[in-house]
Amino acid sequence: MVRSTIIWMNGLRDRATDNLSLAGVAAADVQYFKTLCTVLEYVRHPNHCGGIVRPQGSGPEVRTLANGKTFTWEDVPLIEVIKHAESFVKDKVEEPRRTEVWRQMFHGLPMRMKRASWEKASSNLREHPETPYSQSTAAKPKSNGELIESLGSVAALERRKIEIFKTQIVFRDSVSSEGTSGAMSIRDGIGTVYGGRLGRDHTLADVPNHFPSRKNFGEARNLLKLEQALEAIECEDIDLTARERVSYRDFDMVEPIFASCVKPNQNQTEEEKDLEISTSIDRDCDQVRAMIARLVRYSDEWTVDAFRKALGGEKRAALIKFLERKGPRECIKLRIYQEAWEFFHRRELLGIPLPCSTLPEESKKRRREPLEERAVNTLEKSADERKTVAKEAAKRRKLEAS
Repeated sequence: MVRSTIIWMNGLRDRATDNLSLAGVAAADVQYFKTLCTVLEYVRHPNHCGGIVRPQGSGPEVRTLANGKTFTWEDVPLIEVIKHAESFVKDKVEEPRRTEVWRQMFHGLPMRMKRASWEKASSNLREHPETPYSQSTAAKPKSNGELIESLGSVAALERRKIEIFKTQIVFRDSVSSEGTSGAMSIRDGIGTVYGGRLGRDHTLADVPNHFPSRKNFGEARNLLKLEQALEAIECEDIDLTARERVSYRDFDMVEPIFASCVKPNQNQTEEEKDLEISTSIDRDCDQVRAMIARLVRYSDEWTVDAFRKALGGEKRAALIKFLERKGPRECIKLRIYQEAWEFFHRRELLGIPLPCSTLPEESKKRRREPLEERAVNTLEKSADERKTVAKEAAKRRKLEAS
């Protein structure tokens, strides 16, 4: 399955360049574009060995990394191909046909078409507040950046999560009334939205002030509900012994997970790719819920968002729905149940034990303090006090995990 997914992604990248040929771009120019993308992405690779940036020769470009591996067109991400294509089309295609060629390039690709810089910007769906309550009534409203930083402080989010949230807001605002949007990319903890409704790269300053305010409310509410659901699970008291064929892992209906179950935010290792995954699920829903709670509560690496990403980016709402239910067969038909079981089954096959608490009983009781009281107390504190609370919470989590 992993190999077939890689082949599928390579096919999408090749389809984009094939579309350029179908749109009338000369074969030599298409090859030049592929070579240019390879060279530009090679010099951005952390293991590149330098060299001449401009393409060499007329054939496929092959560069060598410091670790001895080769870097070719096959290693260029699709989103970077789209990014470089805009300047290529602008330089190589005459103005009357630029938009036609640009639109043809996106034909058959499972992504929204990015608006080119030369196209006229369309109207903004978020120009006016959706309700009278969406607009701040404060004498001096907080800026977009301040609103997002406030959420990060109250929710004790790490810097990377705050950056991801900010980039998602910018991306959503880049969508035009015609349904086109920019392309989102996050590299080295820095988020960028290329293109969008304004015909250029979209930034946080382009977002109407009421939009992140409303999004902050929804995001904070979901974060609170998710933490409440996790806190309510008595994971220490549930027997996690494997059981006889509780359910069936249907790989035709629910695709296997492709991210690593060993390290968060990583691709699978070769050892993980070689695992033979059973189709017989041996843990019920309550057991899987307890395993999720133990992983997030006691692991020094895994956060709930990293876990969601490892499952393929399941939405918070789906995870909340699963975690809030109780009963061995409650939500047994949800795809997230199958994905979560596979995640822990892979870890078992690799011999990775499930994290457990090493805290005394008194500390466990303090952890179960009503979340609503802690949230209210935190929200009423000043900005400096909230930062102090967030730092103390982070230290406590590290201490509990050690």
